[in-house]
Amino acid sequence: MKSDLKLKLALPTDAISMDIETSFLIGLDWGINVYELKRLFNKRLPSFNQSDVEYIKRSVKKNNIKICSLSPGFFKDKIDSDLTKNEISNFDKLLDFADEFETNKIIVFGFQYEKVDNFPSNNILPKILDIYEKLLKKCIKRKITLLVENDRGHYANNKNILVKIFQELSDGNFKLNWDPCNCIGEKDSELPFPDFYNSIKDKIGHLHIKDAIRFEEKFKNIMIGEGEVNWKDQITALKKDNYSGYYVIEPHFGHRIHSTNKHLENLKKIIDKVE
Repeated sequence: MKSDLKLKLALPTDAISMDIETSFLIGLDWGINVYELKRLFNKRLPSFNQSDVEYIKRSVKKNNIKICSLSPGFFKDKIDSDLTKNEISNFDKLLDFADEFETNKIIVFGFQYEKVDNFPSNNILPKILDIYEKLLKKCIKRKITLLVENDRGHYANNKNILVKIFQELSDGNFKLNWDPCNCIGEKDSELPFPDFYNSIKDKIGHLHIKDAIRFEEKFKNIMIGEGEVNWKDQITALKKDNYSGYYVIEPHFGHRIHSTNKHLENLKKIIDKVE
């Protein structure tokens, strides 16, 4: 018996093509009209100029597209790096872009961790909290949700650190962009489901869907449903826990159009099995 579960599906703008117009047209043909804004050709937020912004807005309007979130790729470097400092100084541009594209979610990452024997170092959490708190105050004023994504090699992919971050910053405008696949292959990481999930489920405000396996001590993305993420049980739990946000399909490998379409097909098969 097929499930009657209806998920709110979305795609990153660069999943299908680096040209947004092409991505929109193909996605619409698959029944998807919601997108996470990341790149336009060789540019990533917030490096868009006014001409880029107008092009995106025209395409959004013409194709009746909704932008559900912005993903600029901020905070993937070390916390004290020049790149991180530059991203902090450019955060106001993201807030302006959120207004331009009529979205209320901005995704950032959790800072590349130092590979030291005493990971995590005792002085890192206050630094992380200080940055997030300052940016969160700006987001609250603009009624925007700041989403932190757990990603491999970052402090925010360590369950204990992530739990502490959300204990300290408990505002409703501060949420998790949950990516279970990013836990696969992470040193000292627990299983994404149910172990990690049960510790942070109340903080999830957005979701990325992909899959992977550990391959010769490395990480390899593969088709959803064929890897180590238990997506059937994960989606079942999200349904039970009343998650109502978007499920953003993020293939990360293979031919863009074929891989994304195959992910979508596999996801629909998984949804049919959800109780």
